[in-house]
Amino acid sequence: MTEKRQLKGLRRGFNIIQHLASSSEGITFNRLRSLCSLPAPTLSRVLKVLIELNMVEKDRAYRLGRGFMKIARTASGRISREEIIKPVLDRLAHRTGESAAYFEPEGTAIILRAKSEQGESWHYMDIGNRNQRITRNGFGQVCCAFTTAKRRKRILEEVYEPPQIGKKQFNKRMDSIREKGIYFEQGEASHAVQRFTAPVLERNNEAFAGSIGITMMKRRLTAAEKEQFSTQVQQAAQDASRLLSRHTFSL
Repeated sequence: MTEKRQLKGLRRGFNIIQHLASSSEGITFNRLRSLCSLPAPTLSRVLKVLIELNMVEKDRAYRLGRGFMKIARTASGRISREEIIKPVLDRLAHRTGESAAYFEPEGTAIILRAKSEQGESWHYMDIGNRNQRITRNGFGQVCCAFTTAKRRKRILEEVYEPPQIGKKQFNKRMDSIREKGIYFEQGEASHAVQRFTAPVLERNNEAFAGSIGITMMKRRLTAAEKEQFSTQVQQAAQDASRLLSRHTFSL
């Protein structure tokens, strides 16, 4: 009997979702009760479960929830990189206790696509904002290291700000970042922060997507701490790369 009741509840849930999918403006409780031919107590119980699962949301009326919409976008291949990477950032921030972020290159700048901030750690700019100082930022330098030779040349010609080294040494640093797959940016003496950043790849590691990492207030780190943070950021980059490779994105 329990299994039959569960199957009946599942059918009722799907029936509700089908009706909500047919309405862009949402459906009131009384209208849903009429459409589904369910007693009010039964409809309330099913809706409560669907709301807990983020399959349904309620304001003035009931409508499909963010959880359902994310599943639909994933199934149709229309989920964004940011939606895929955000849970990875949340885990990275929780494990390190530091604010985590994901940037993508855009022209000769980098743009913040996703972030997960810790209360007493660094706070990033708003999502969607651009940072033009691509050669002076740890996220930006990873993007420089893994971008095309043509774009790096353009960056060096148009917006290069020497981070206390010449262009030849800067290119050597880029080669080192590509080789190691991690960059620890200590910053200049006047800088208040330091960063660990790593590349995120897609299409089975054949294409560069962006840079992921953490930013922390500057402090003296032991060798063991540096190793730990580097490993955690590289693991997050690998997790994000693996997840992105399951999807196809338009260029």
